[in-house]
Amino acid sequence: MRGRPLSTALYQFCHKYNDRSLHVETWVRNAVPRVSSRSIMRWRADRKAGKVSGLGFDRAKARKGKGLLETANDGKVRAFILAWLTDKPALSAETVRGYVEDEFGAELIDRNGELKPLPPKRTFQHFIKQLKAENTVVMTAVNNPDKFRSTMKLVGTGTLRHVREPNALWQIDASPVDALCVDRRYSMYACIDIATRRTVIS
Repeated sequence: MRGRPLSTALYQFCHKYNDRSLHVETWVRNAVPRVSSRSIMRWRADRKAGKVSGLGFDRAKARKGKGLLETANDGKVRAFILAWLTDKPALSAETVRGYVEDEFGAELIDRNGELKPLPPKRTFQHFIKQLKAENTVVMTAVNNPDKFRSTMKLVGTGTLRHVREPNALWQIDASPVDALCVDRRYSMYACIDIATRRTVIS
């Protein structure tokens, strides 16, 4: 394409790239399935201005969800670690690594079915940090219900519209009756089935 106008060169490059007649690395193809002349011109301008490196490709994002601890043993390792962290958030990476080794052995099965050695403590540290960030709401709901209700729980009209089956969720409230009886003051309890709006008051 040397010696040709840039617009012509870009057109031919994009055509070959998009019809897969141009050989590129698999990771590039996965990150950028298709290209256009406009995209390439924007990348060139951004790179010249020093705004991005690697044409905007983030290797960390490309690897997200594909690491060994994320996918090992069909996701069982991830679930195992998350269960421990939910129950005991302060566990160290070294302790978690020991639990994983006791449960799954010194080698894990990766997403391709191959055996891989258990990652080092540093890898566990990064993974645990990421796992906590991704599951903050769930872990807070389990470990600190008051904080969850006051800062994270959805409130307002329509927040329970996902409840559609009878008896899936009941809500209960109690309130003292505005009348003092001879023997004592009674409270009234109201229960409502969210799905059917069936109400029981006693």
